[in-house]
Amino acid sequence: MKLLRTVLLSTFILSTNLFCQKALLSKSTDTIHHSVCAILFTDTTGKVAVTGSGVLINPRVLLTAGHVNYNLAKYHHGGCKEKGQISFSNNAFESTNKIHFNWLIDVVSHPDTAEFWKCFSDTTGKTNPTLFIDIGLIFLNDSIKGIKCAKLPDANSLQKIIDKDTFSGAGYGYNNIADSTFTYSMIDGYRRKWTLQKLFIHNDLWVYTRCDTVTHSPYVGIGDSGAPLFVEDNTVAGIWSHTNKTQKPCSYSS
Repeated sequence: MKLLRTVLLSTFILSTNLFCQKALLSKSTDTIHHSVCAILFTDTTGKVAVTGSGVLINPRVLLTAGHVNYNLAKYHHGGCKEKGQISFSNNAFESTNKIHFNWLIDVVSHPDTAEFWKCFSDTTGKTNPTLFIDIGLIFLNDSIKGIKCAKLPDANSLQKIIDKDTFSGAGYGYNNIADSTFTYSMIDGYRRKWTLQKLFIHNDLWVYTRCDTVTHSPYVGIGDSGAPLFVEDNTVAGIWSHTNKTQKPCSYSS
């Protein structure tokens, strides 16, 4: 098994598949995970929207999903200006203290990300996303002050984390399962949290959780890619990356 730091830092949920239903996800407004941020893009018309979530792991470094990058922003949104924004506010759109970054210069995706993304269009079945790492970093010009950084796991934490009963996540994504009417303007910018009771090891890169037992829906929505999964002591156990395309989608993290 690879070092746990690699295992746990590549992760959970990219909601690229659209489900034909309107289901409220199991989330509640979050006011406690101050290290979690919204990652915002600006389209070619000047409109700002949430494209992903992240977490502060160093005063100048954010951890997110590898696919939260300039190329995907352009692909999904029909164009994207080079300047992005970060917000740590409970409502990303109400914040007047947004932090600016450059999508082309300040964002580094893991080299696996390109192969990870290709898997979603592979009809041969020879590859799948869980063979690759999906993590990224955003480097900031200035240190973030007044926000406590999240912890990274040590090299022997995997079994301890899996044995714990409760895990919490937080992100700025859509609060409903998206259907064919979804647009990014429907993401309201509020940071929300959710609670998991069980994780399962898929392989040495990924873990997963099943759908919420009440709503039978995944825990995350579009815009939650890069959102951290925490254990009780503010340690990041994984980063949300994608939803499995099954009748009852499972959420994966690596």
